[in-house]
Formats: sequence, C-alpha cells, structure tokens
Amino acid sequence: MKEGYDDNKPLNIKDLQPIEFKILVKLDVVEDKSAGGIYLPESARDREQYAAERGTIISMAKLAFNDDSLFYEKPEVGDRVLFAKYAGMLVEEVGDKREMIKYRLMNDKDVCAILR
Repeated sequence: MKEGYDDNKPLNIKDLQPIEFKILVKLDVVEDKSAGGIYLPESARDREQYAAERGTIISMAKLAFNDDSLFYEKPEVGDRVLFAKYAGMLVEEVGDKREMIKYRLMNDKDVCAILR
C-alpha cells in the first residue's frame, strides 16, 4: 500500500501537485510597513494581499493552458500573473523563519494576464 499524506505534519508546498486544469500561484508579499514607515496591522495586510491579485506560478497540472482555442499565449512556471480576485483557494505554508507564505490553487482560466 502506498503511503499517503500525513495530516499531522506541516504543509510543505512541494508535496502539493495540482491536477486537471489547476495551477499553484505564490502570492506577492505585502509589506508590513507603509511607504511612510507606519506598521500596518495584520488585518490590513490581509486585505491588501487579497486585493493584490498578483503572484508567480509555482507549478501547474499537465492539462493547464492546453486548450489552444482558449489560450493564445500560455504562461509557464516562473511567470508573474494577474488573476481574478476571489480565484481558487488559499493555501498557506510555514516558511523557514516561521512566517506564513501564501499561495492560491486556482483554475487556469482565472489568470487574466501575464506580467512582462
């Protein structure tokens, strides 16, 4: 029998493999200080993060962006993209410095633009 995912260990994003038409996007980091040097509360940073709608494609399923009739230009892993505001689901990972790294697992159709 094949060993499965252990719910008791912290999520490692390398263990997450998108399927079907899904892609995994690492969200841009929102600074904890404003341009004027004022520290922002976590609730304000969370709102800013969701409003950002930008990130970098970390991984994608084999079928993502394969429909040539829908996708003239196809992003690749490593490309920065804009995506729909409430696309997919939020996935969080604890980083090396105990900070939360946020990702979105979403459909390929939720990508609105490639940032060049």
